[in-house]
Amino acid sequence: MILIKKSDFVVCFACFCNVFLAQAQKDTLRDLPSVEVTSFRMNRFTTGQVQLETDSLTLRLLQQQPLQDWLMMATPLSFRTYGTGTGSVSSRGTGANHTALLWNGINIQNTLNGIVDLPTIELGTSRVSLKMGANTALFGSGAMGATILIDDIKTQQNGLQSSLNIGTGSFDYQQLASVFRYKRGRFTGETRLSKQKSDNDFPFKNISVLGRPIQKAINADFEHFNLTQHFYLDLKENQFLKIHFWHSQNKRGVTPTMTASNDKAVLRDTMTRALIEWSIYKGTTIVKARLAAMDDNNNFKSKAVKNSQNRIQRVVNELEINKELSKFYSFRLSGNYTREQSLSNNFAQNQVRNRIALLGNQLFQKENVGQLTLNIREEIIDGKAAPFTFSTGVNIPIAKQKYELRASLSRVYNLPSLNDLYWKDLGSPDLLPERGWSKEFGISRKIKTAQQQLAAHLTFFQVNLHTQLAWLPGDDGVFRPVNLSKMRSTGIETMLDYHVVKGAWIFGVSPQYQLAQALNKDKKQQIFVPRHNGTVSFSVRYKNMMLLWSQAASSRRYMSTDNSSSVNGFTVGNCNLVFSPKIKKTTMNFTVKILNVLDADYQILAEYANPKRNFKIDYTLNF
Repeated sequence: MILIKKSDFVVCFACFCNVFLAQAQKDTLRDLPSVEVTSFRMNRFTTGQVQLETDSLTLRLLQQQPLQDWLMMATPLSFRTYGTGTGSVSSRGTGANHTALLWNGINIQNTLNGIVDLPTIELGTSRVSLKMGANTALFGSGAMGATILIDDIKTQQNGLQSSLNIGTGSFDYQQLASVFRYKRGRFTGETRLSKQKSDNDFPFKNISVLGRPIQKAINADFEHFNLTQHFYLDLKENQFLKIHFWHSQNKRGVTPTMTASNDKAVLRDTMTRALIEWSIYKGTTIVKARLAAMDDNNNFKSKAVKNSQNRIQRVVNELEINKELSKFYSFRLSGNYTREQSLSNNFAQNQVRNRIALLGNQLFQKENVGQLTLNIREEIIDGKAAPFTFSTGVNIPIAKQKYELRASLSRVYNLPSLNDLYWKDLGSPDLLPERGWSKEFGISRKIKTAQQQLAAHLTFFQVNLHTQLAWLPGDDGVFRPVNLSKMRSTGIETMLDYHVVKGAWIFGVSPQYQLAQALNKDKKQQIFVPRHNGTVSFSVRYKNMMLLWSQAASSRRYMSTDNSSSVNGFTVGNCNLVFSPKIKKTTMNFTVKILNVLDADYQILAEYANPKRNFKIDYTLNF
């Protein structure tokens, strides 16, 4: 049973119903944002769930910025940031290790700690999608609350294209990036380099000190460098080869809390990822083979910690067969082998984990009747069977195809991270995987005409976890990982994206909201999980100019399991002005970003300050 206040439901449902007043027409909306669908698994076998996607305008606006900028602007996910150190994301009341991140189909969650460190992920020129809900049966351990997908797309334009981006901003922020795309005959390539750095010594009000003095952030500087290389080769008319390479270097000062002394802590991350994908299309059959190698190396130093080296190396082998037997039925069979090896001086000895997964996916569909999917997955971890998982989903059009009913049921699990199992003197090799159920039911409405474009979704969800993993203090005050009895999260999501064309003007509004009542065994809200979280953005476009305002809001977050300590809720607004003139074949983009426009003092986690009003300006030349 979903436990939601009546007032919360009434407000969400009323807002959702209002968008259904528009009437559909038969024309196509030519000028509104579009996105290229690139992930076969994500879109074909995730029936019953909602997917959000970046459009070309958003990509242009957020290039060279962290992935979390788009997630904060366009999704109802909640964030956890520790100053300029680490940052993560969560959804539907689940933990930071319950959101999977796939890069060109490969899960790149760090299996040492189980999370994706958002400050190290740059949006770049890739397409980004977000699938709400559980997808463990498709993508494995950790995909419980949401799945983020990053896909690199090959250019369709012949010849050489290039772009140069330079930018500056508050706190001595600097950025430089260049992209080269080339296509000739059967060969396509893309090379991209980027670098960002900042002293990041922003002023803030120290509310934890008597008198609340204005101070400057210390040890908050950062540097990010990214190199990506992509090759696409059409071997034959029905046979293709893709090679993706991504190297990233990051250096970040770890800001102390408002009451702590400067420990001069520094995080250095070096990440290298390489992926080869071969595919062949024959009739209604598609065969794909992937080989990926990943090396994530994290080094932490401070006055107290002389050298904490945490490195994980992974090799992933995957083979899949997709077959369409008829226009009503298709299936996918897949096998996956992953080898993980730790090289950490925080373990008593290096650890190796071998994972074998077998997957089966089925899709039944009929026009004007609906879609039904069934996904099953079995994993073998070091010779032992992991919890069997499956998911099923259904989409049913109703009311003369104007609306769509959605439902999804998933059995989910999450393996303990290697840190949970083997951290010296703290980890426990006897920890059990998290397991449970995820259920959701919703209704959607879509309109696409010459004058307007609408996508609106209302979803009710419930996530039940057993043997939940958490690091809690023992009798000696030292934090250790333990299995808890249960956690239940119930709630509502409303998502809307609406654009209307009036002559040369395009107006847009996109509110996203999530209510997550995530209760532990003592009926207390989960730590770090806000009950309410959402964003709303307003955009106005006129020819080659656009003004975008986005407002993010989050309610109170509890910092203790008994809910005795918390940080207040906050709201932060950002304003973006984009001007894109074109001279012959050369296009330019001038972007001015005013961040935290209303100059809010806020904390996401206790005693970690955030910048007040600041700005960024960048210029991109495409030729």
